[in-house]
Amino acid sequence: MRIFADRLPEQLAKQLSNVYLIFGNEPLLLQESRESIQKAAKEQGFDERHRFAIDNSLDWNQVYDCTQALSLFSSRQVIELDLPESGVNAAIAKELLAISEHIHNDILLILVGTKLTKAQENAKWFKALSNQGHWVSCLTPDVSRLPQFVQARCRQIGLTPDPEAIQMLAQWHEGNLFALTQSLEKLALQYPDGKLTLVRLEESLSRHNHFTPFHWSDALLAGKGNRAQRI
Repeated sequence: MRIFADRLPEQLAKQLSNVYLIFGNEPLLLQESRESIQKAAKEQGFDERHRFAIDNSLDWNQVYDCTQALSLFSSRQVIELDLPESGVNAAIAKELLAISEHIHNDILLILVGTKLTKAQENAKWFKALSNQGHWVSCLTPDVSRLPQFVQARCRQIGLTPDPEAIQMLAQWHEGNLFALTQSLEKLALQYPDGKLTLVRLEESLSRHNHFTPFHWSDALLAGKGNRAQRI
């Protein structure tokens, strides 16, 4: 089942699944999702954690050995697999499909990778694993969704920005959500009443947005001249 990163805490509060597939292009959401699952697993008795980077030197027997643990004799195991940026090739796909057959209640598998392709979504290994848990989507909010993302983040830490402040926070932190998190924490300390206005932001923050050539070309192709010029 697919869920978005911002709904993951809600899902974890209800039930801890055996498999979590964390995929996306946003480092902040990837990190927060991984940490949320680790914390929930720790609270439910998964005391051992093993992390493997999947590359040509990985000994898959070490991964299979972890799946043999049973809570009667040892701690419950969290197995984290980090996929290479190049994605899943045929050899890796074969191993992941085999791993899917070794999942049980004393194992929690976390698979982390970059943005999924349509081909990967339809692959046998992905379907076999996602059927046993959740696919957590960690995509960077686009420019149209970023203000909503900012507002939700503000709400989480007790900040109440006005509409102009939300727009400025979104513009000044586009492409750099780590900086957005830091800025909001700073503002929460600086303004205990939680009220954020344009004036307060201008007095407290500077621009932290990070653009790529793709942001610029997308704006040009969409005919958004002002946005292209700003980028």
